[in-house]
Amino acid sequence: ALSLRSIARKSDVSQAAPYSHFKNKKDLISTVAEAGFQKLALEMAEKAVGSNNAKDRVKNLILGYINFAQSNKPLFQLMIFTPVQYLLPHRLQEGYSFRYRCSFPCTLY
Repeated sequence: ALSLRSIARKSDVSQAAPYSHFKNKKDLISTVAEAGFQKLALEMAEKAVGSNNAKDRVKNLILGYINFAQSNKPLFQLMIFTPVQYLLPHRLQEGYSFRYRCSFPCTLY
């Protein structure tokens, strides 16, 4: 089973070490998932930059999404299968906005 203690053991650090960075397993999972969504947004944006029109931009965004999913399977699965309640309350409590996930230059117009 995944636990902060098992992660510490596999990382060859003390059992207390993960607790200096994460409150609990939910905090660790939400942090990794958030980083994955940021990486996904960046990859999609990089694919879309320089597109000649909206149709090409959408196509390139989709290709960026697919490429990310194929290149980062374990991370992508964690992102997709992490319950929203792991992500949303955690970040809202800290005053984050989900707008940053879409703040890259991918306008369709």
